[in-house]
Amino acid sequence: MDRELPHQDEIWRHFKNKLYKIVAIAQHTETDEQLVVYQAMYGDEGIYARKV
Repeated sequence: MDRELPHQDEIWRHFKNKLYKIVAIAQHTETDEQLVVYQAMYGDEGIYARKV
């Protein structure tokens, strides 16, 4: 990994200037991959997960 993991409740700004709140760092139950779970701080405030 070439960057630091985000922390729960941290606010991150995407390069397209949108804000997201980090909900958790999760571990995939089948692949052991780390996922970041985050919530958009705009629009419908959807919650998403993405590989770290």
